[in-house]
Amino acid sequence: MIQAGSPSNLAVMPADGGEAIADLAVLRDQTALFGTVASNPTAWRLLSRPNETLRAELRATRARAREVAWAQHAEAAAHERWSVLIGDVTGGRG
Repeated sequence: MIQAGSPSNLAVMPADGGEAIADLAVLRDQTALFGTVASNPTAWRLLSRPNETLRAELRATRARAREVAWAQHAEAAAHERWSVLIGDVTGGRG
């Protein structure tokens, strides 16, 4: 049986720098952040039988990850703009 979180693991792995199924180990070592992560054999089984449901789930997971990443980028950029503005107003003491 394929673990339910597997498609999400596969979609998130490249964002964490992964390039191969073996790189799931990086996610596996961060259970507080990613929860239970599929084993390498489970990931291989999942990828060896792609179907439209899996493709749709991977696309949706990737889209959610992108939304979060862009929101975090916007938040960081807004913070940076305020930091620069405060620094300008206070002569760099802000």
